[in-house]
This record gives sequence, C-alpha cells and structure tokens, in this order.
Amino acid sequence: MERIAEKLSEIEKTARAIVDNAQEQKHQMEMQMQKKRDAFDADMEKETNEKILKIQSDLATNMEKLLKKQEEQNNNEIESLKQDFKEHHSKYAKQILERVIKV
Repeated sequence: MERIAEKLSEIEKTARAIVDNAQEQKHQMEMQMQKKRDAFDADMEKETNEKILKIQSDLATNMEKLLKKQEEQNNNEIESLKQDFKEHHSKYAKQILERVIKV
C-alpha cells in the first residue's frame, strides 16, 4: 500500500511539473506575442507618422505654389490697373470732376 502511495505521489509531482512547465511556456508565449504586438504597433506608428509628414509636406508645397500663383495674378492685375490709369488718368479725373460738380 505504501508503494502505491509513493507511486501516486510521484505521479502527482510529475503532473505538477508538467502543469508548471505548461504555465511557464504559456507565459513565455504571451511575452513573445506581446513583443510582436509592440513591434507591430511601433511599425504602424512609424509608417503612419511618415505618411502624415509626407501629406503635410505635399500640402505645404501645394500651398506655396498656390500662394505664388495668386501673388503673380495679383501683381499682374495691379500692373494692368496701373497701366490703365496711366493711359486714362485724364479721363478718370474728368469723370470725377463732373460727378463732384453734379452733387
């Protein structure tokens, strides 16, 4: 009977060792999976930040182009108005005087 108790005790120790080993393997696998998730998250964040920076850069470039184009159009319009005034300033002055006299 004592021999059976010893065998059962030995089996229980072996079973406990197997369970402990399985728990340790589970813990190791969880740690590995967490490392993989962390690496994936870091890669995704890096990639996302790179895309955001590219978009911001593209937007800044487009804004600069639009502002330069608008500035050129404004300068052209100002020059056109200056030229028109240079050519017709006497006519404009006469129209202004006529309106002032009417009032």
